[in-house]
Amino acid sequence: MHGLINRAIQGFVTDSYGEQKWSEVAKHAQLSFDGFEAMLTYEDELTPQVLSAVYKVLDRPCADILEDLGTYLVSP
Repeated sequence: MHGLINRAIQGFVTDSYGEQKWSEVAKHAQLSFDGFEAMLTYEDELTPQVLSAVYKVLDRPCADILEDLGTYLVSP
């Protein structure tokens, strides 16, 4: 998966919920690094793994998070 997608997820979490929540997501997703680089390519399995961690850490339904992420991506 292109890093830009994963970086957008990271940006959404940090901008909306703070760095601490992103740290929790990274821990739950078992990331071996602090954040994503937009121009790198990552294993395809990593994106669903990170999204699953977001749902757990934020304790919100998948559909709600994806809707908020979409709004975040198109907002100025």
